[in-house]
Amino acid sequence: GKEPAWVMDPNRLEEAAMGGSLCIAVNQHGELCGLHKPGGLPVDLAMVEHCTELAVARAKEITSRIESEIEADLAKRQQSRKNIHQQYSK
Repeated sequence: GKEPAWVMDPNRLEEAAMGGSLCIAVNQHGELCGLHKPGGLPVDLAMVEHCTELAVARAKEITSRIESEIEADLAKRQQSRKNIHQQYSK
């Protein structure tokens, strides 16, 4: 038999074609918050553990990007406040 392909964060077409799903939810600390496996192809524990490791890495990457964007926005807002105060002090 042909080995199944695994897709992380599938799009709508990939979801329509897949023979099963495994959804893993982790928080920014790498803690497992939820796991959903609604039927479909059987998955062994080693694959679940591997997918959990991938989910933790992805969550940390996304959290880092969000934190960077928030920091950049805060710096931009603080600079805007300084510019406004400078405009009115002249």
